[in-house]
Amino acid sequence: SNAARLLTDSGRPSQAWNAVSAQPAYDYALLSGFPGLLSPRNFELVIDGSATCPGSLAVPNNECLAAAIALGREKYPNNIIPEGLTIGDWAHLPCGCSLWKWDIRIAPHYNTRTTACSGSGGSNRGLVCKSNCLSSTINKGLAKSAMRSCDESMSLLIGRTTSVGTLRTIASLVSEEGTEYMPGTCCLDVATNSDFFGYRYNPKLTNSFGTKMTCRHRGPWHLGISEEACENAGGKWYRTPCITLQSCIDDRPPRFDL
Repeated sequence: SNAARLLTDSGRPSQAWNAVSAQPAYDYALLSGFPGLLSPRNFELVIDGSATCPGSLAVPNNECLAAAIALGREKYPNNIIPEGLTIGDWAHLPCGCSLWKWDIRIAPHYNTRTTACSGSGGSNRGLVCKSNCLSSTINKGLAKSAMRSCDESMSLLIGRTTSVGTLRTIASLVSEEGTEYMPGTCCLDVATNSDFFGYRYNPKLTNSFGTKMTCRHRGPWHLGISEEACENAGGKWYRTPCITLQSCIDDRPPRFDL
């Protein structure tokens, strides 16, 4: 049993076992060798009515206790976690690994059935599944959070008004035709490090010798996609000549060929 793990070789209770006896909510992560050392981020507690975990996300028998303890310690930190896993054949439980909570106790169960199981649900019982890149398919809240994070990241990198489709189109065009097809350029020069000390970059400025100002610190290529993307990095955006439009005009058929 797990209790035996806490006994010394002499058979007498160790200091760790005494701590568990006195404190039911003892932090199992401090006990070396205890199976509950897995991170709760490796698992998901599904309460949407599912009776089984999808595909390869099912938690096997030998990992069920560790998964249940990891999730239980995170979601119910003030509850008592038992030392063992209850294994059986039940029609009223989800298939595989599940976590049940009542009063101040948490009970990990493993149902050996693979079919004809009951669905999870409620705030006190749930199906324990592995979590990976597919976890958003069993956790709508996680899926929404991931999409929001993705949107915020894209807004920071390319601006709020630039779609992913536009980004892909520009990237393909630049890859095939060259960087002159970028919508603009982003210069990160400031007054203290610009070509003309004391002035922010301005392509129209010239010095007393007639030399035009050049950008000394050009931003990464993606900052040239939009003015907002450049400003997010603290730079100044300048539109490039619309070569795409010029190419379209140049390639149009003569009116007599229509």
